[in-house]
Parts: sequence; structure tokens; C-alpha cells
Amino acid sequence: FKCMQKDPDSNTAFLFTSCLSTEKTGTDQFLEFFELATNRNLPLIFVQFRCDLDTLVRRATSEERRKSNKGKLTDADVVRKLREMYTLLDPSKNTAQLINISNNVLMSTLRFSELDVSEFTVEETASAVLNI
Repeated sequence: FKCMQKDPDSNTAFLFTSCLSTEKTGTDQFLEFFELATNRNLPLIFVQFRCDLDTLVRRATSEERRKSNKGKLTDADVVRKLREMYTLLDPSKNTAQLINISNNVLMSTLRFSELDVSEFTVEETASAVLNI
């Protein structure tokens, strides 16, 4: 993040893909994203994808994902356990307290959208994001 802070082109957009929970590691990561945006005087556009558990398990265990060799999670039991153990960070609720900033400061920078992509293809998801 430090090298991104120093990028001379303040209009450079960064795209991060993360699964952030309400645990400390998730809120710490969110704070890094938030600080990067505020230090560069840019909005933080936070899009959260959600899907039902059956869809998540099906996608995580798909043949294509298992063959990708990218080290992605493909174990159905682990997916179910993680979903049970953790709560996704919702920046529109209580995040200001979690990262110790004022809600007004957070909301002046944050643009939050949530998409249920249970029924979406990859292409439909990409299109929905572009229309936010």
C-alpha cells in the first residue's frame, strides 16, 4: 500500500478483491483501503458480492476452479465452516466504530453497494458492477 500511496497519478484506480470479515484482520484491511482512498482524495467504491450457501459451495468446488492451480479454496466443508464462523464486513453498518473514525468521514469517502450474485453469470456480475 505504501508504494500505491506514492503513485504520482492520483487518478489511478486500484481494484482489490478481498473477502473482509468483521474480525480484526478484515477491519484492518478495510482501513488500509480507506486510507489509500482518502490520502489520494478519491472515493472508496466498495462492492460486496453475496450469494446463497449452495451456490457458493457449487462455485467453490467447480471443476474449473479446482483445475485453476491458483491456490483457491475448493473444499466444500471448509467453505461451509468459514461461512458459519465469520460475518462479512458491511461498511454501511458499524464500520466507523470498528476502524475508529467518525461516521461522517467514512460516509463522505465510501460508496457501498451490495449485489446478490446467486443467479448471475460472471458476465452478468461484471455488467452489474459497471452499472453501479
